[in-house]
Amino acid sequence: MLRLLLLLLLLLLAAAAPAPRYTGMRVLELGSGPGLAGLLAAKLGARVVITDKAVVVPLISENIALNGIGHTPTPSCSGTAEVR
Repeated sequence: MLRLLLLLLLLLLAAAAPAPRYTGMRVLELGSGPGLAGLLAAKLGARVVITDKAVVVPLISENIALNGIGHTPTPSCSGTAEVR
């Protein structure tokens, strides 16, 4: 429960005030699990590639979609994310 609340807080902070220092940076997250670090980096403006074992890829893809992060920047998220 605490972990979920922390995740929500981090994502809200990231969405509220994107840090310009991450805009345009490229990030590769290896063995990401649910992709928390990659999602946060994308919310902060980075272009992210999230990787893990094939069995985890559907979960990461769902998390990307649920957090409004896509292959192209949007007004709500200046970063992008893709899973491989």
